[in-house]
Amino acid sequence: QPRSRGLGDVYKRQLGEWEWRVYLAIRKHPNSTRRELADILGTDSSSVAGRVYPMVESGLVVEHREGTVCSITGKRAGRLMASRDLQGKLEA
Repeated sequence: QPRSRGLGDVYKRQLGEWEWRVYLAIRKHPNSTRRELADILGTDSSSVAGRVYPMVESGLVVEHREGTVCSITGKRAGRLMASRDLQGKLEA
């Protein structure tokens, strides 16, 4: 019998390689900003932002704007968390 695919397998098939790396970074470093994730991944924040937006739109990743205010725009930085990690926190 074929083994049951885990949720990670499903997400990995839906995302490209770079998107999967960004998703794993979000899982490993919850509540990070796009800029922080870019530093972690060794790239620029616009590259991360382009990968994060579709994940937020699909509900795979949740963004909340609390805390840090950007010194340039004056807007609150969006903090990112994987939806499945947020569910665990809500149920606890």
